[in-house]
Amino acid sequence: MTERFPTIDEARNWYVVSLDGLRHLKRVVDGAKPQHVSEETLDQIMFMTQEEWKAFIRRREDEHEAFASLALLAACEGGIRRDCAWRGADSNSGNVHHRRFQRLNSGAGHISLRSIIDAWQGALGRDSYFKNYLAELRGLYVDRNALAHGRASLQQFNFALIYECLSRVRSKWRQVASDFKGF
Repeated sequence: MTERFPTIDEARNWYVVSLDGLRHLKRVVDGAKPQHVSEETLDQIMFMTQEEWKAFIRRREDEHEAFASLALLAACEGGIRRDCAWRGADSNSGNVHHRRFQRLNSGAGHISLRSIIDAWQGALGRDSYFKNYLAELRGLYVDRNALAHGRASLQQFNFALIYECLSRVRSKWRQVASDFKGF
């Protein structure tokens, strides 16, 4: 059986389906039958005023944007890391970028995402138009790290914008490296 890993498209699907759950919850508050709603959630929303409900749903939407954005960026990073490992593997010595990624993978321990992106920049050259896409990707991970390490608020994230950016980067990446196995 082939191993499967999350992709940014699967993260997007999860985001949409989960958002549907929030919409269903709104219907329950508006009087629909509370089918498929957990007792824990019902306990939270029972007897809320309209204003309390609006604040509650706003908080859940902010959480959803931020956590879904984290999942999206984690899927992206995982794909980039797997591509790096594949490129550096001994069995892949015929790859045009093998030596660069083999050196990167030969160091002991953790390889930073920045190092992997820098290796791609070196492989493609400083004059490559793709460097702008790599810079955009680096910026997303600065923001992600701020959230992951408690230095950003939940309201700073917009899943759709991040997904669009990653989709553009992925498309261009596949144009400059047709064998790119990332996200």
